Amino acid sequence: LPIKVGQTMAQKAGLETTIAEAIRAKGFEVHLAIGCSGYRVDIGIVNPEKRSEYLLGILLDGDGYNAAHTARDREIVQTGALRALGWKLHRVWSTDWWEKKEVVILGIVKAIEAAKMLEVKPLPMSETPKELPKEIVTEAPRFEGVLNNAALPNLTLKKPEVSIIYEVCLLEKVKDASVDVFFFSQTRLLLQKQIAQVLELESPISKNLLYSRVLNAWGIGRAGGRIARHLDGLVVELNIRQSRQREQIFLWKETQHSNLYELFRIAGNEAEKRAAEDLPPEEIANGSRHILKQQLSLPKEDLVRECARLFGYARLGIKVEAAMHRGIEEALERGVIEARGSRMVYREGLK
Repeated sequence: LPIKVGQTMAQKAGLETTIAEAIRAKGFEVHLAIGCSGYRVDIGIVNPEKRSEYLLGILLDGDGYNAAHTARDREIVQTGALRALGWKLHRVWSTDWWEKKEVVILGIVKAIEAAKMLEVKPLPMSETPKELPKEIVTEAPRFEGVLNNAALPNLTLKKPEVSIIYEVCLLEKVKDASVDVFFFSQTRLLLQKQIAQVLELESPISKNLLYSRVLNAWGIGRAGGRIARHLDGLVVELNIRQSRQREQIFLWKETQHSNLYELFRIAGNEAEKRAAEDLPPEEIANGSRHILKQQLSLPKEDLVRECARLFGYARLGIKVEAAMHRGIEEALERGVIEARGSRMVYREGLK
């Protein structure tokens, strides 16, 4: 990516400067705070073979990261916009830096070397457009332009092809609802309609979450054995396709197939975030490949953590970690990523 004319390394305190100094000690030229706050590259590595270009951008979990409202803003919109503008990106987490600095520096050096091997076609500064298009696709492989403060505040992003915001189905509350009425034969059609409504919007969805959506419309707190069996029967009557992942069952629309499913969905806010056990492994698998597409490779434990962050989990609890492992195993089984020793690697050429 071309370097913005007149940009120099800023004299600023904090983690960015500390890491930048460590990179400089390895013989690389770096610039800080490139672009505007919403789409800023924290550290830019100058291409040693052509100093008018950036070779790699490093993103930190500092003010810009924490200022993003949702996981999608942090992991999809921001990084997608930067990648669409031509940046090769590498993420560094502050906790990793303070705990294992040498490992982080080694990872940065490896990312720089990997970036050198990738095909890069930077736009000469003399041909740099004054303005960016108002719309860019965040999954585009490259946009031959320069990141600048004047253009990006008006930037409107299309939804990326692989990620969408998770939409929750809010069923209309049932009037005069009660547990007794729930089992009436006259309500079977209503219940089947409600199941179909939730499935249409939220598929693939865990059976437990679908049942919770329906019961919420009835003012029923939880699915006891009798209620669950009743809903199970209705699902069978509707001939809904199911997949099983250990003890969890997921329901799918007829038009979807687990082996061909390429999306992952991120909650627009905390209230709509699914429990880890309700995340289909196929979505986590797709999310893991999306992460590796940016990072090229990661140790498995780091990929687990990155996947958790992508889906909005700040910490790795037992259930979250187990769900992420299931998704990564799904990705390995489907061949969308591969294991090379202890590292998980992006597979080029697959959709």
